[in-house]
Amino acid sequence: MYKGPDPQDIDINYPIHTYELITCLVNGEQKRIIQDRYLLKYGISKVEYLIKFPEAPLKSLAASESYSRAASTEEGRKRRSETITNLNLNSVDFQEKRKKASKDFLESDRSNEYRRIKSEMAKKQHKETDLEDHIRKYYKERHPGSDAQKQASIRSTLYNPGSLPEAREKGRQTYIRNSEMGLHNKETKFKKKLYKETSLMYQSSYELDFLELCDNKEVLARVKNAPCFSAIDYPYNFYAPDYILDDIYVIEIKSWYIENLQEKRCPGIIKKKEALVISKGYKFLYIKDKDYNELLKVFSFNVPAIKL
Repeated sequence: MYKGPDPQDIDINYPIHTYELITCLVNGEQKRIIQDRYLLKYGISKVEYLIKFPEAPLKSLAASESYSRAASTEEGRKRRSETITNLNLNSVDFQEKRKKASKDFLESDRSNEYRRIKSEMAKKQHKETDLEDHIRKYYKERHPGSDAQKQASIRSTLYNPGSLPEAREKGRQTYIRNSEMGLHNKETKFKKKLYKETSLMYQSSYELDFLELCDNKEVLARVKNAPCFSAIDYPYNFYAPDYILDDIYVIEIKSWYIENLQEKRCPGIIKKKEALVISKGYKFLYIKDKDYNELLKVFSFNVPAIKL
């Protein structure tokens, strides 16, 4: 009936899973649904829980069937869509609570540990498997054209407020407006940080290394957050570079790992970014794995040798 370890294999005193209730493998308590906030009370996140207990159920069969029945009816789908829309657009308390929860989590040690675990898992998967084959195999073995999969696809498109043309256009305009203000969507979700007392934003250690280099050489004032670019023939809605130097050089900073992921998703994406930047009247400067040789041609200072 359920995949994953049997509760009594973890502790002989734990009750078995039933149709109505599943057993939490941390403390043996039975729940209809095991949610992340419940597990956090016991010092473990949902991701860590599934790593420790692979394929352990998080929802009872009764709860799953209840959700499926609600999602399979026109009235249920409309009610869910209206509820989400009302919360996102009309409830100020909900919006503030969500922003605060997001910010608190992203600034916590638990968030750092979560990203570390996910990063290690992604790197291992990237090196040991072909990502596209892995995804195809997952859907073929776990979701072989099931009704649940079809309903999920319908909910994520037809009944998803975010997929409506007017919602997508509003998101596009918001992105452009934030970019002109020096903000990107990731910054508005508290995922980026400000460098010291400046308006310069960074997210990865590679971007931070670049900013520290410019700061140490006293040329930080020549660097700004880059605006976003868009074009009909560009494969994505937007291209948001990292920085712009002297209002001429658009700078893109990447690690080999992220570059490989992006190239797999869209072959030749770096060249397409360069072509887009040049078409807008700028020059393109690509920095990979903290290799600042191209930067030396622009800046008039020596960069210390990179330690590999």
